[in-house]
Amino acid sequence: MTPINLMNALKERTEQITKNYKFQQSNGGHALREIKVHLQHLPEKMYDNEIDPADYPFVLIMMGGGTVNEAREGNCSITFMIGGYDDGITIDGGVRDRQGWLIPAEIIWRIISDLELNSIIDGRYALQRPITWELPEEQPAPMWFGLISAVFSVPVIQEERGMDWWETNPTMDKYDDVHTLRREN
Repeated sequence: MTPINLMNALKERTEQITKNYKFQQSNGGHALREIKVHLQHLPEKMYDNEIDPADYPFVLIMMGGGTVNEAREGNCSITFMIGGYDDGITIDGGVRDRQGWLIPAEIIWRIISDLELNSIIDGRYALQRPITWELPEEQPAPMWFGLISAVFSVPVIQEERGMDWWETNPTMDKYDDVHTLRREN
């Protein structure tokens, strides 16, 4: 029950709620595109200078950080970056319509709606409101982006052994499913 488990559960859920949702770039020259969901980083090829419409749309789920307070209550901040590609259609006088912002806007609202209806993730992680979202005014068209920021409560480790136990048993395979450190018998 770590923040990594939260990210995996969010990825699975995002794939589920977007699986039948496809986009076609306005010019019609590209096939319908399924939404790809990535964790923490985009695939390496997306950092090249070449823009490939086949890489879009996507949702990138990123862990930003978190806290654990003195009462051993934890939280984790998650950012969803949504990317779409739309080179627009030509309208009067050869001007592009610049309507690609609709792609991340629709995906943002689909994710937020699901989080609001199902605010407990994987039976363990509770959404803490408010959820914030943004469509930045400046967009690097033909790529269009949006962001969702959310915080989730996460269970924390309950100590059963003193710190000296770590010195003699330093491997993380002692870490069981209920987040309690236990000595193997």
